[in-house]
Amino acid sequence: MKKKKFETKKGYLDQYRSGLLQDLITKGKRQLSIIDGFCIDATGKVTTLIFFQKMKADINRYMAEFSNGTERQTFKTEALMLYQKAEQNYKMIKENKLQDHQEETIDCLRL
Repeated sequence: MKKKKFETKKGYLDQYRSGLLQDLITKGKRQLSIIDGFCIDATGKVTTLIFFQKMKADINRYMAEFSNGTERQTFKTEALMLYQKAEQNYKMIKENKLQDHQEETIDCLRL
C-alpha cells in the first residue's frame, strides 16, 4: 500500500517538474527571441552588445541546467559560444582603448 502511494506521489512530482521545465524553456526561448528581435538590433555600442550576449548565454545556461539529453547539450553549446563571443568583443574593446590611450571606462561588473 505504501509503495503504491509513493509511486502516485512520485508521478505527480514528475509531472509537476516536467511542467516547470517546459515553462522554463518556453519563457527562456521567448526571452531570447525578444533580445534578438528588439535589443541587439537597437544596440549602438559594443558594450551593450556584450551585455546582451552575456544575458543570452545566461538564459541558455539556465535552460541547460534543468534540461536533459540533446536539448541540454544544445543549450550548453549555445551558452559557451555566446560567452566566448562576449569575451572576444570585450578584449577587442579593451585593446582599442589601450591603443587609443583612452581611459578605461568599461564597467567590468556589468560585462
